[in-house]
Amino acid sequence: MNQPLLPRSDHPLNIQNIDTSDVSNKVQYSYNALNCITIGSNPIPCVEPNVRPHTEIEDIETCINNSKNSGFSCCDMITMGLTSLTIIGACYIWNKTILINSNQYGFIVNNGSVAFLKPGWHFVGYPLMDGLVRYDISSEHIKVNNLQIIRIRQDEIGIAINNTSLEVLLPGTHLRLSGNFTFKGRQKLKDDLIEGPLKIKTVKTGTVCICYNNGVAEILTEGRYAINSNGFMIGQTLDITQQNLKFSKHKVLLEGGINMLVEGLLTYQVEDVAKLVKNVELTMLNRYLEDVMKADLTKVFSTIHLEQIANTNYHEMNKSDEKAAETRMFIYESIMKMIKPQADQWGIKIINFQLESTQLADLKYSLDYEAASLQIAKSKAELKAQEAQNLIKKQKAETAARIAQMNAETEKSVQLIKAKAQAEATIMEAEAKAQAIIREGEARAQAADMMQSQYGQELALLAEKSKIAEGLKIHTLVMGNNSNGKSMIDSVVPVLNL
Repeated sequence: MNQPLLPRSDHPLNIQNIDTSDVSNKVQYSYNALNCITIGSNPIPCVEPNVRPHTEIEDIETCINNSKNSGFSCCDMITMGLTSLTIIGACYIWNKTILINSNQYGFIVNNGSVAFLKPGWHFVGYPLMDGLVRYDISSEHIKVNNLQIIRIRQDEIGIAINNTSLEVLLPGTHLRLSGNFTFKGRQKLKDDLIEGPLKIKTVKTGTVCICYNNGVAEILTEGRYAINSNGFMIGQTLDITQQNLKFSKHKVLLEGGINMLVEGLLTYQVEDVAKLVKNVELTMLNRYLEDVMKADLTKVFSTIHLEQIANTNYHEMNKSDEKAAETRMFIYESIMKMIKPQADQWGIKIINFQLESTQLADLKYSLDYEAASLQIAKSKAELKAQEAQNLIKKQKAETAARIAQMNAETEKSVQLIKAKAQAEATIMEAEAKAQAIIREGEARAQAADMMQSQYGQELALLAEKSKIAEGLKIHTLVMGNNSNGKSMIDSVVPVLNL
């Protein structure tokens, strides 16, 4: 039990060694607890558990080889019988008979060696037995004399020293029976480990780790790595996603001798890590970039006048102002053009530069200039307001004129319509009178034609007789019988109504 067990080919945690011819000498190890890439020729001292969960008691008994069965053996019965011949002996037997509960393990030193007491009754009254201890079955670390039982959870590994050799205890239950075995502690799988020559490093997505293998830089990309080498050093972790570098209150001198404080934001990303490691000290990268940026800003602003960036409020350029926007674009293009060669040399991609604000360095001059700028801005605003009012008045006058014109045109159209309607009415009236005259003439002609006929003449005579009767106040006309075939009108006789 003094040496770690070698992995079995049929064990579920067996390490799979995939041979590669990579010049970096990386080997892929894969098992349930730890998936990692190893670097170097020295194997990782991983040790599998030697106590199986479903046969734990049997494996502990086998490993210790000095267990005491539960219940009482023949030797126990004889010893207990002889000892119990006296009252004192009976009390002694009672005190030396113990019960190990079903959720406990018992251990006792028997003649210098640790004996295992599994759940049940035990007699521990022999002269060389001493140091009885009980442990809960689920205890993570049991230590009795030179015996140690260590339980490693599934999300961790154990670190131990066995005869000066480092061991990595894989998840499970480990039993060691040696005075030279030292359990140093547990380590979460998600955490990095550096224990002497052993290093376990997890490189997250979006980062790389700069390491040194016997002085030669080695870049570890995302993944988990295991190294067993004294010459391998874990270095700095470098973020290779987009980064923002903000610098504030950098003093520049404008053309004309005016000092100004500038604030800006640089966005960059590391593209070539190897080139960066060869040319720049990683801990000073932001400092180097800031120094380069400040030098380039000093050059660019030395060609700019104050009026180009201080139209209304010099604290920050007015983006809506065409002149300020043109100046801003000039600064952006100049900075990007100047910093790109240096960034390419370092393996860095410059994504964007943004000028956030500018401010005059001299406070008094700044306040005076601000007041003047505000007054100018106020005057411009008032002028624009007056121009707006004049424009509104002009628009109102034009609108009123258009309305008057439209009213006149409408009235003219109405009069034309009325005149046209009156003319049409006159024509229609004349036409109606003409038609009436024509119809009257036609009626008279028809009447004349009727008078020429016998029936018409008789009708006319009857009309005359009616008039005579009406003059004589005769109300009844008596018609005679038409015996000769003539009209009945000839036989009409007026009769007085007395």
